[in-house]
Amino acid sequence: MTIEAVIFDLDDLMIDSERFHFDALKRLMKKYGKSTPEEWFAPMIGLDNYECAEFVIKNAQLPLPVDAYLDQMIENLIELLPQMINPNPGLFELIDMLTGSGISLGVASNSFKKYVTLALESLGVIDSFACVITAEDVEQGKPAPDIYLLAAQCLETEPERCLALEDSPVGMIAALSAGMSCAVIPNQYIKGANFSDATYVFPSLVELTQAIPEILSQNQQ
Repeated sequence: MTIEAVIFDLDDLMIDSERFHFDALKRLMKKYGKSTPEEWFAPMIGLDNYECAEFVIKNAQLPLPVDAYLDQMIENLIELLPQMINPNPGLFELIDMLTGSGISLGVASNSFKKYVTLALESLGVIDSFACVITAEDVEQGKPAPDIYLLAAQCLETEPERCLALEDSPVGMIAALSAGMSCAVIPNQYIKGANFSDATYVFPSLVELTQAIPEILSQNQQ
């Protein structure tokens, strides 16, 4: 099946940002006199905003409704954003190679729409993406396939003709459930994750970029 579109995750795929999400959480927790156990970090990676909110509110017994928690988290993330905008090695080269090959590009992220848009603008790559889909655009975030299915629809491409780029098991499951191929760059903060179901696994975007010509040629009808 010919690959016509490539859909990128954002956090820890394009930028090393997961640790800043945890820093944003620590700021919120400190405000309410709560500590933030380090063991919370890995289980939250890849979850959508509402799932993270419910996890934290329940486990920390925070006196906050979900919407208030999310408002404070997005405010903290926007404040930390300038520290996050360091593209992972190979990102710009990968985008250039794909667009030069006539491949349509999209973003499918479980994070906040405002944050994702500002991050892409700060990286200077937002114009490279024909559509940006987040958990705010669908009923269910990853690991449900909704985000990827909507991204394929936005790109006017069948899911089977899309390659998703992910870093977490949650994202991989979402992409595969949508019927897409999935290349995984394993998240450095998740130890021992099982990516055996991924179509491809690469140590970084650099190696993925080097493999793109072969991947595209393998998928030509």
